[in-house]
Amino acid sequence: MASQTMSEMVGERIRQAVADHKFSVREGKNVQVSISIGVACFPLNGETSEELLTTAARNMQRDKHTRKNLLNLSTMPTPARIDHYT
Repeated sequence: MASQTMSEMVGERIRQAVADHKFSVREGKNVQVSISIGVACFPLNGETSEELLTTAARNMQRDKHTRKNLLNLSTMPTPARIDHYT
């Protein structure tokens, strides 16, 4: 069983690995993406799957807002597609 701290460390390693990776979207064109991760541990954050998922989702939203990696879709050309960046 992983502790809250260990779970957060693993989540951060995953988040950093994704952020460091360049994804090829077409020949000669790469993009970088970011993800937000939320963790929840039994029984500290809940005893049912619903409680744990709710806490993890809340923690993911907090992570997302903290990192300010939100992409404001209202400023993107319509429709929002990956080829706008390629």
